[in-house]
Amino acid sequence: MANAKAKIHDLIQMLPEKDRAQWNVKNDLCTSARQLSTFSSDLKDTLGITKEKKSVFNDLVSEITASSLNPDKLELGSLAASILSDPLRGVPASPSMLSHHIVPNLLTKEIVKNPTTVGLDLDAVYQDAGLLNITGKPPPGHLPLPDKQSSKLYNNFKNNLESVLALDGKPLRYLQPHTILKVERLLKEHAELQEKMKKQQAKEKSKTKVDVGALKVEVVVNPGALQKAVFTALENVRVGNDAKSVFKKALFMALTPGANVSNNVVPDNAKVAKLYEVVKRSAVSKHKTYGNHAWHFFYEKALEHSGKVFCSNVSSRLGGANSEAGPFTEKIIGIDPGIASGFKLCILKTTKDTSYLETINLKSLKNGLGVIDYKGSKNKAAEQVKAIFSETGLDNIDVVVGEGTGCEEVIQFVEGCLPPKTVNWKRISEDGASVYSTTDAAMEEYKKSNPGAGDVHPSWLGALSICRRYVSPLSELIKIPPQNLGLGLYQHDSKDGVLKVNLDRVVVDTVAERGVYVNYEPESLLKYIPGFSKKILQAVLDARPFETRKDMMKMTKGMGPKTYENCVAFCMIDGKESLDSTRVHPEDYKIAQAVKKAQKSDAEIAEKYSVDISKINEVKALLQPKITKNQGEECISSSQGIELPAKYRDKKKLSSLPTTLLGIRGKVSNMVDFGCFVDFGISGVSGLLHRSQLGRDGFEGLTVGGVVVVDVVSVDAERGRVGLRRNYGESQGGKNSNNYNNGKRSNEERADNGGGAKKKIK
Repeated sequence: MANAKAKIHDLIQMLPEKDRAQWNVKNDLCTSARQLSTFSSDLKDTLGITKEKKSVFNDLVSEITASSLNPDKLELGSLAASILSDPLRGVPASPSMLSHHIVPNLLTKEIVKNPTTVGLDLDAVYQDAGLLNITGKPPPGHLPLPDKQSSKLYNNFKNNLESVLALDGKPLRYLQPHTILKVERLLKEHAELQEKMKKQQAKEKSKTKVDVGALKVEVVVNPGALQKAVFTALENVRVGNDAKSVFKKALFMALTPGANVSNNVVPDNAKVAKLYEVVKRSAVSKHKTYGNHAWHFFYEKALEHSGKVFCSNVSSRLGGANSEAGPFTEKIIGIDPGIASGFKLCILKTTKDTSYLETINLKSLKNGLGVIDYKGSKNKAAEQVKAIFSETGLDNIDVVVGEGTGCEEVIQFVEGCLPPKTVNWKRISEDGASVYSTTDAAMEEYKKSNPGAGDVHPSWLGALSICRRYVSPLSELIKIPPQNLGLGLYQHDSKDGVLKVNLDRVVVDTVAERGVYVNYEPESLLKYIPGFSKKILQAVLDARPFETRKDMMKMTKGMGPKTYENCVAFCMIDGKESLDSTRVHPEDYKIAQAVKKAQKSDAEIAEKYSVDISKINEVKALLQPKITKNQGEECISSSQGIELPAKYRDKKKLSSLPTTLLGIRGKVSNMVDFGCFVDFGISGVSGLLHRSQLGRDGFEGLTVGGVVVVDVVSVDAERGRVGLRRNYGESQGGKNSNNYNNGKRSNEERADNGGGAKKKIK
């Protein structure tokens, strides 16, 4: 503290003598390092000392600033006289030196620091006229990578670097959101790869620096646009004629630090030369800051757009998340496919109460969960499978299998162990199942649903999650972390909190539109019912099952008439009253019954119950079975297209997939700006239906979960990518002799992917 105070005391001596006493008193009163640090910063600000500490002229900044704030009063003659009158400043005794070199530099520094003083908004200039300046080099062909994650980062950087470098010189404001997100993702992944290699190097105590390539992205503005800003500032700020040339020089130095300024001859004076160097370096650094601001501005906008895409896709996914099993299926088997450690298997039973989460305890499958190691001993695994299916007591059972790696192998193995037509296979997306299964919430839910059950391996719960998606998909999907749903545009780069808020909003809307069965849906879904507080939710959980909606108010502690009125239409019950299982409010049951009898016209019913005809239409709509857009499309399209032949469904044999297949039926798994991804029959591989291959209807009629008929146009087995185009009725399963551009990508597609032809900007 004493040493620090002594250094600050030396700085105080640079102040005018009349001000030193009060600063010395403040210095003495500092009793902590934090106070001393704050006091030191204030003192340096007053002295005009920055981190650079480069020049004896920095203490002139405050005086020049005071004058430049009132440009009408900026008179270089009187300013020169006041500065030169103080011999301690060390300024060369020359008014010409002052007006031609010192003052312009100090003005330059202030303009760069606070351009709004002269009516300039450099952030807006960079956002409007910013260009990408991208440099980089690919990594070497082979690197000693420490783990699979590093290998993935390395391959992704190597494969995408060329397309990102092709964006060099592109106007920032015209870049598509997905392109900005792609560049930012690559920057982050490259930084992560560098960090991993540094740790590996430190671990091995190696002094040889590992080259992992390079990537640098900056935003710059052409000198022409900046010079235009100079003249804008000259128009905005009035200065005296004697100062105009000086002010113009300062503006050029501030806005175009890399360009040559007329009459910018540095005098043969070491101190003034140093001043030029410091100010130029400061201006260049500040312009980089404005470039960074512009990049982050558009990156945030891209993330905002990504959130909207996520909401749209989640809404389609949840809106089409209808139970295929129905809520009351006797027994269901769920399988989480795997190769290295075997496949995980579980058995559920569902009834008209809250026990649909309960697993069945079999002799051959303790607690209803287990793993079948069919890669170890196939005979033993086959005996396990036979015993499990035999104990279910069903001749024809629904088996839900996740559409992940090993899906087809598991299906072939199980079918080989059982008599024909024993199994009804139901493939279902397993996005996020492995993530959720390893959480404490998943284990807690399992134990709550299966009292007395011991601990199980977390990975086994993945099969349970997949199985429950078949029974109650909406309640299961909302448990998955939103970034792992496989929906959206670079959703992994969004903040978790933002995605969760978006997901919650969509779930509330979906629940309000569709309603939920309160007798058996889990707490995780019931909490989204509009009008349910935490207290009411717990009371409903304690009181259920209910036989009718009226029982809800009678049996639920704390539910009064008003709460009941607000929430009852969203609560469906499969019981005595058939209308309780619809979204019709009990207040409208008489109208609904009259509509169902169809003995009177809508106008007569409206007149009888003194309601508007729109009320009759509303009730009629609520009485109709809820058919989502996806279901409607599937009904229309199920007869169109063919399933991918079984011989092509193995991901390991992707290279054998011919680009001559027409009319393959698939399901849209995700929709983004540049197209949509389609699951067309190969587990773990989604084909890209690029927007340039959508044909005459574009995105019309496509939603997440909807059916689409496609042709295979390109296969990149090394990167696991398949290119598709939309089929409008061409021959199914035949040769693809009509590929657009003879299999070549269009200019639009290349531009969207960042490489090749430049996209025209209107």
